[in-house]
Amino acid sequence: MKLKQLLIWGYAIAQLFTSCHSKQNYLIEDKEINVTLALKSQANILFESNADEHFNSLTEFTPRLIIGVYLENKNIEIERRIICLEQVPLHTINIEEEFTLSADKFYFMIWLDYAEKDNLNDKFYICDNLHSIPFLEPYISNTDYRDCLSAIHHIDLTSYNEHITESYKIDIDLERHVGKYILIADDVQSFIEKMNGLYSLENMNSFSAVVTYATYMPFSYNILTRQANDAKPGISFTSQFELLSDQEVVLCFDYPLIVQGNISIGINIFDHNNELIKSLNDIKIFVEKDQLTVLRANLLSSDNTPGIGINPDYDGEIDIVIDD
Repeated sequence: MKLKQLLIWGYAIAQLFTSCHSKQNYLIEDKEINVTLALKSQANILFESNADEHFNSLTEFTPRLIIGVYLENKNIEIERRIICLEQVPLHTINIEEEFTLSADKFYFMIWLDYAEKDNLNDKFYICDNLHSIPFLEPYISNTDYRDCLSAIHHIDLTSYNEHITESYKIDIDLERHVGKYILIADDVQSFIEKMNGLYSLENMNSFSAVVTYATYMPFSYNILTRQANDAKPGISFTSQFELLSDQEVVLCFDYPLIVQGNISIGINIFDHNNELIKSLNDIKIFVEKDQLTVLRANLLSSDNTPGIGINPDYDGEIDIVIDD
């Protein structure tokens, strides 16, 4: 009787082990195909000047690469890798990653953003589900760490022979799906004179602004469809002024998730004592993915708020100067 029970238990354990073993090795139970992803970026440089200086200053966070492997017919994520890359600008990324897959149909979803060096958790975008990547709230901007790239690639390995190890290499270009704009006031001296000495040039770096998008703004991205899949109103962020010269100061900049189109923002400007001194409404800026738009205007001393219209067929950096 005891021998019979032992045999039954032994059979059950063997079945459990076989079942678990089969599940763990699903991808290589019939064939082993070595797939190498050669990832590179040819995105534009989204800095107006002194690019090297900007790159060297990006040391607080490190590029984070996420690769998800999915079964085409089931949309099931079978593997995910999160890799900390060297401290390099996103547009210079060039890396290879190897995978061992079975003879099936797959797709790769690839995401590249920034994270803390010692902690690769989400910092700017929530990447639990690569089919819908929303930004982390509260919205953080006025930083070049909001930059991000992505790619999608489908692969059919069903034609490979069984029990033969094959190699397959894929060249994949990472694309930027955000644009960047910089809003610059070019009337610093006029503003200081207009305020009758109340403020000095040294005060300007202590000024801040609360920027609010006046329209619905995309806030979630789907790598598979290469489109934003949700939008919300009232997105805002706080910006610290950056003095460029005795005439110019950066009020704000951002990387909105937009393919091409006009955005409308409102700005409340606060001085170094955190007192509200000026409100600007309905500033329209044309933004296009992987392009830099630089808007210069008399925003501090002027009583008028410019409405900006840009030719969408323009190819390259957009630099607009609005006279009072």
